[in-house]
Amino acid sequence: MRTFFVPTQRWPTVGLALAAGLLVADCLFVVGPYMNGFKTGSLGPLLLGALGMYALLTLGLDLALLALAPSRLVRSVLIRMGVILGVAAGLVAASGEVRSLPLLAVAALFAVLALGRFTWPVALISAAFVLYPVVKSPVTPPGALPPSVAVQQAATYATGPSFVVVVLDTVRADHTSAYGYDRETTPNLSRLATRGARFERAYATSNWSLPSHASLFTGLLSSHHGAHSEHLKLDDHHPTLAESLAVHGYETACFSSNAWIAPGTGMSRGFQLYRESWRRTHIDWMLLAKRVYFALWAPDRDKGGADLVAGVRRWLSERDAARPYFLFVNLFEAHAPYQHVPRAFRRRFTNADLSLRAMEVIGSRVATATQNGNLLSHDDAAIGLDLLDGAIAAADAALGEILDLVGEDPIIVVVADHGELFGEHTLFGHSNTLYEPLIRIPMVMAGGTIPKGFVVPEVVSLVDIMPTLLATAGVEGPAVDGVNLETLLAPRDDDRVERGRRVRAEQFFPNKGAMGWRRHRKEQSEYLLARKEAVVDGALKRIVSGEGSDFGYDLRLDPAEDHPFSGAQTKLDARVPDPGASRTAAAIDPFQMKVLQALGYLQ
Repeated sequence: MRTFFVPTQRWPTVGLALAAGLLVADCLFVVGPYMNGFKTGSLGPLLLGALGMYALLTLGLDLALLALAPSRLVRSVLIRMGVILGVAAGLVAASGEVRSLPLLAVAALFAVLALGRFTWPVALISAAFVLYPVVKSPVTPPGALPPSVAVQQAATYATGPSFVVVVLDTVRADHTSAYGYDRETTPNLSRLATRGARFERAYATSNWSLPSHASLFTGLLSSHHGAHSEHLKLDDHHPTLAESLAVHGYETACFSSNAWIAPGTGMSRGFQLYRESWRRTHIDWMLLAKRVYFALWAPDRDKGGADLVAGVRRWLSERDAARPYFLFVNLFEAHAPYQHVPRAFRRRFTNADLSLRAMEVIGSRVATATQNGNLLSHDDAAIGLDLLDGAIAAADAALGEILDLVGEDPIIVVVADHGELFGEHTLFGHSNTLYEPLIRIPMVMAGGTIPKGFVVPEVVSLVDIMPTLLATAGVEGPAVDGVNLETLLAPRDDDRVERGRRVRAEQFFPNKGAMGWRRHRKEQSEYLLARKEAVVDGALKRIVSGEGSDFGYDLRLDPAEDHPFSGAQTKLDARVPDPGASRTAAAIDPFQMKVLQALGYLQ
C-alpha cells in the first residue's frame, strides 16, 4: 500500500480525483453509447458543466478535509480511500436511484488509482474519454432523416385541409377533466372538445407506444402491421398516413419526445421533417451529475414538451403557408417518471408540505414499480397519483401552446396511445394487461365541418384515424382495419349507442423487464406476460390470454372489471394474437437502446 501510493503533498486532492473519476464514469456508462445520436461538440457543454459541478462539490470536500483532519491523516491512504467511498455512497443516496451504484463504484476506483502511481496514465485516459464525445460525429445529425427514409414531396400542392395529430402519451381517459375527472388536469383538451367532437368510448389498439402509434399511422391492428414487442419495427411494405399525404402534395412533419417514434423503428417513415427531443432530455436522467443536481435542487425539468413547442413554432414560421400540411406531435410528459416535469406541475396536486426532494425520491420509487412490478406503499401510491395528474396537466399545457400556434384552420385530432394503471388490480404502469385504464383513451377531433360540442357515444379505435383523415383529404388509402368516422360525426336525433361495432386491442410477449415481473408477481406473471386480445363492443368485453384464461366483463355493471365471468358468454370473437413470421430487424442505435432500457422497455 505504501509503495503504491506516494502522497507527499499537504493538499489532499481527494475531491479533484473523485471529480475526474465521476466524469470518466459518466463517459464510460452514458456518453459513449449516446454518441450515435449527437452532432460534433453538442455534448461538450454538458460534460464541462458536469465537470464543473463535480469539481465544486469535491473541491469543497478537499477544503473540509484540510480544515478538519490533522496533516498526517490528510496524507493517509486509508483516510483518502474512506473519504472517496463515503462521498460516493452519499452521491448514490442524493441521486435517489440505486442504478447510480455501478457508476459510482467505477468513479471511486478511478479516484483511488488517481491518487497513486498511475496518476498520469489515468489522467490521460480520462482526457480521452472527455475528448471522444466532443470529436466524434454521427453520420446522421439528430432530427435529420437518412436519404433512404426521406419522402419526396409532390410537385403540386394538395387542395385538402391541413391536419394536426397530437398524441398525449400515457394519458388515460378517466384522469382528464375533459372526460369528467374531478381534478382540472386537461383544460386545453376540454377547450378543444367545445370546438369539436369528443369520442366517449375511444380505444387504443395496444397497451404501449410502438404498436399503438403504428396502428395510428397505418390503420392496422398490431397483428397486421407487425410492429409490437416481438418485432420492434414497422416494416416498409405498410403504407403510412404520412406517406399517403406526402405523395398527394402535403408537407409532413413529425416532432417526437418518445424514443420509440424514431427512424430506427420505422415510425418516422413518410415525414419529410423529423425532429426529436428525447435524446437531449434523457441526458438529464442518465448523467450522474444531472441526477444529483435534480435530486438536490429539484429545478424545473422538461421531458421534451417545451423543446417540441419551440420547434413547432419555428417550423410554422418558416414553412410555405400555401401548402397544406400534416403535423404530428408526441408529448411524453405523462409517462413515468412523473416528477420529471416543471416544478409548477409537480406542485399542482401534491401536498404543499411535501418537499421537492421527497417528490424526486418517491417519484423514482413509483417509476421502478411501473417497470418491475413491485408494490408501492399506500403513501407512495397516493403521492405518485398526485404526480401523475400533475404530469398529465403538463402535457395538456404543452397541448394548449400547440393549439394556439396552429389556430383553428386545420383538422385537429388529439388522442392518447394508451393509458396507465395506477393501483387497479394492484398493478402500476402499462404493457402487461388490457384492462380499461390501459386501453380506454381520450380522443377529440375539431375543425372543418366537425360539429361543435358533439359527443360520439359509439366505440371507436386508433385505427379509425388514418381512414378518416385520408377521406377528408380526398386521398384514396390502402385497405385497413379502421373505418371512416365521418358518419359518426353527423348530427343525430338521439344519442343512443349503436351496437355492432367491435374494437380490438392486442398484447404480445413484452420485451421489457420481464424478470422483474416474474420476481415480484410470481402468481400473476404467467398471465401478465402472455399474449392477449381484448374485444369490446358497446357494453361487453372479452379478454383471451395465451396461458389459457378467458374472461368476460359487463362494462355497464362492472366498469372496474372486478367481477369476471366466462368470456364465451359475451359471444365476442376473441383469439390469442399471432406475432407472424420473422421480419426485418429494428435499427435501434446505442443511445436509443440506453433510453429504452432506462424506461424499462428493454432488458
